[in-house]
Amino acid sequence: MIAKTIYIQLFILFLSFYLSANNIIINAIDKGNGRISKKDTADIVNYKDGPYIIWKRKRKLIAYYYYTNKKGKTRVERRKDKTSADTFHFKGFVFDTNKYILHKYNKIDKANWYNIENIFAVGDVHGEFYEMIKLLLYNSVIDENLNWIWGNGHLVFTGDIFDRGDYVTECLWFIYKLEQQAEKAGGKVHFVLGTHELLKFTKFNGYLSDKYNYLFTQRYKLYYDYYSEKFLLGKWLRSKNTLIKINDNLFVHGGI
Repeated sequence: MIAKTIYIQLFILFLSFYLSANNIIINAIDKGNGRISKKDTADIVNYKDGPYIIWKRKRKLIAYYYYTNKKGKTRVERRKDKTSADTFHFKGFVFDTNKYILHKYNKIDKANWYNIENIFAVGDVHGEFYEMIKLLLYNSVIDENLNWIWGNGHLVFTGDIFDRGDYVTECLWFIYKLEQQAEKAGGKVHFVLGTHELLKFTKFNGYLSDKYNYLFTQRYKLYYDYYSEKFLLGKWLRSKNTLIKINDNLFVHGGI
């Protein structure tokens, strides 16, 4: 009996060490008994997130989606597809209905731009997708179908797309798509890295909304892992600058 008690205590100690060592933060569940109340379940059954895409080898793509079922448990949808080129026309599999052209390789963005007539800057979106869309709509940068209509204008996101809000993934995929549309029209979308982007590169898991905390901790996954160099958005983000100059204007997040 004593030996059994010692084994249980050692297991609990190991589990506690594992959770803290991996910086897993659990905010969305009842810490008292580890169960989900009916009220909590009602709040989280609509949680969904994705896609997180990894380019496996040359021709294979894997997309991961996270969502909660009716009981509030996190499930992962894993879908595979193949492509014969470095560019792939991708349509969301589960929740996402937008179409994307995915690039396996990303050019490092140029940091100096001259003779640009129209510039619009947006800062600190922090996962507030719908507020960002309203801002761009009201200023005629995009149309009601969320497509670029600003011609040769330059749109600058000055960092901190990540954290606090519930729609970081939606923001990133939207900017990814808008970047391609702007270039086709002779314009440009700039993504200047902010502190919260760099925090993900340094494997810091703080400042997440309850949604992201819940979805990932339920599966014992670390959020920042999906923005490593293995994943498509992680590679894309690493092609961005920490400051850019357009005409005589220097754009940087929060100062140098």
